[in-house]
Amino acid sequence: MSRGTLVWECPLRPSPFSRKYVVRIGYRQGHFPRTRVIHPTVRSLAGDRKIPHVYAEPDDPLCLFYAPAREWNSSLSLARTIIPWACEWLFHFEAWLFTGEWDGGGVHCQSGEPRPQHDRSIVGG
Repeated sequence: MSRGTLVWECPLRPSPFSRKYVVRIGYRQGHFPRTRVIHPTVRSLAGDRKIPHVYAEPDDPLCLFYAPAREWNSSLSLARTIIPWACEWLFHFEAWLFTGEWDGGGVHCQSGEPRPQHDRSIVGG
């Protein structure tokens, strides 16, 4: 993470029957939060399968909201949005591991699509 970035790391368990995950959220003013599962990695759990709702970056940042629709902006609390959304993402990810179907809804980011960087409500646009 770059200088001036808030980093929050915590264990999340999406349901009483789930494993515990360690999730890291990085946030810098004027940018979108970057959320990753650091243990166990989603890649290690998915194996060869293409993981839905992650961006095409080596550490598989989670796609938790649709940036063009402005579903998240910096006026919103990370604790009330990103953290519960990450927990919900993990819940649907576990179901996907079992069924092969993503039932979490949302707009799927396109294969190879870069993660949006800037919160346009702050930096204009």
